[in-house]
Amino acid sequence: MFLEKDILFTIALNFVPKIGPTIARKLIERFGSAEDVFLQKTKELKQFSGVGPTLATALINRQILKMAEQEMAFCEKHKIDIIHYKDKKFPSLLNECDDAPTILFSKGDLKWENKKVISIVGTRKASEYGKQQCERLIRDLTEKGYQLIIISGLAIGIDGCAHKAALKYGQETIAVVAHGFREIYPVVHRKLASEITSHGSIITEFFSDTRPEAFNFVRRNRLIAAISPLTVVIESPLKGGSMITASLANSYNRDVFAFPGKVTDIASKGCNMLIKTNRAALIESADDLENFMSWQAHNPKPIQPKLFKSLTEEEKEIIEHLTNQDKLNLNTLVKLTGIPINKISLYVINLEMEGVIKSLPGNFFKLI
Repeated sequence: MFLEKDILFTIALNFVPKIGPTIARKLIERFGSAEDVFLQKTKELKQFSGVGPTLATALINRQILKMAEQEMAFCEKHKIDIIHYKDKKFPSLLNECDDAPTILFSKGDLKWENKKVISIVGTRKASEYGKQQCERLIRDLTEKGYQLIIISGLAIGIDGCAHKAALKYGQETIAVVAHGFREIYPVVHRKLASEITSHGSIITEFFSDTRPEAFNFVRRNRLIAAISPLTVVIESPLKGGSMITASLANSYNRDVFAFPGKVTDIASKGCNMLIKTNRAALIESADDLENFMSWQAHNPKPIQPKLFKSLTEEEKEIIEHLTNQDKLNLNTLVKLTGIPINKISLYVINLEMEGVIKSLPGNFFKLI
């Protein structure tokens, strides 16, 4: 449990106009805590990159603290958890992103340990094909014995199908919403939202009075992409929230997968384009997803470099680093080994051809 004072001042910092998550985090890291930010003199704040005279003046406005107190009172009354980004309950993957919020509001109960977290997105105008693929994926993963957390956005269409399928098969689910807790959008999903709070959680970064305005949905989509290590696009046209989420997942170096559809179906053109441009790996079943993520190897035996006498010292070093991790991005391997990008690319290609490692979406590599 994070200290109430830390939460109060962090909420207050988010109430300051034009201070987004990125600047808020930098201010907290620079001055030590959100409270210390408010204790700074205007002169000190003006010298901080991204904070001009207007923002510096706003930071000394005590009315902001009253607004933060009211927000905390609302959350306490409605049993809404407030999760600080330094709290152990804050999603760890989300904290890897520079633009992650400093505060999350959550209603429900959720345990992350030992579960496969999957973000599922898709069109609001879902076809029967799309709904079938969505439910089949969750059903088949459940039958394989996996404990899942299905993340989606509570929208009509594929989102709703993903939440309902998770509940149907006894899995937990998270609905990430683009508004505050004074309302539930869409209205037709109020009952579904209530069910989710009993078998998962509804989360948002928005204050209680925030309406579901169009520009809030992109911010919502980035959370869906960031919280999970992988995003599955079930069905999507060329433009829309699902494509934005897939793009954001790519930017966060997350794995992205898509179900293919008929080339003549508008609702599948986005998925087909993601696959065609190598921004998503093609999957047709739970088996495909399982194989891509190597989930079937629950207790993989580490590969010993000494077994590969024909490998170079550089290749053995790459294997050694991959032995200690589930998977690593190519840029991370460059940093760990000190091998230039042009040379390490050749080494990983050779290791892949030798059947030692396999490539994954997002330029990641994993031992076989």
